[in-house]
Amino acid sequence: MNVVFLTKPVSGRVVYGVADQAFDFIPSDLGEVAARRVSPASLAIDTVLLEVGMPYGILLYIWGYSPQSSWLEVPGKPANVVDGVVMVDEPELDSSGSVSIRRDSSDPAEVWWTQFDPDTGWCRITSGGTDESQTRIATDTVIGTDGTGITSLWLKPTFVD
Repeated sequence: MNVVFLTKPVSGRVVYGVADQAFDFIPSDLGEVAARRVSPASLAIDTVLLEVGMPYGILLYIWGYSPQSSWLEVPGKPANVVDGVVMVDEPELDSSGSVSIRRDSSDPAEVWWTQFDPDTGWCRITSGGTDESQTRIATDTVIGTDGTGITSLWLKPTFVD
């Protein structure tokens, strides 16, 4: 995994549809997304997906099903965030679908859950790892990483009916 500080984050809005129980990202400029995504692919964390622009492996935004009833109330927000681009080098990832980030479901470190801080409005999808760095890849969307890969996904959604 490489963090490249070349461009600004994708501009748009993260929303959480209460009725759909899902995150979505509404880009401000579809051309901006198209320029980073020659062909689409995604990394899956259970039912939440990270949209990836191929062939370069650029993480674009997060979307997918995440029932609010399963979120844990935990205080937190990203800290020391830098704007940038996160690129993944996943040999199995191509433009034909999605690849799961979870490698071994029997390993407790591979279980991901969602935390929510009602005071700050931030959601954190994590496997409990420690973020060595945090990169804002899109408006209100931060990727936490360490030397082994993605450790967390941070979202600050607008809740809509």
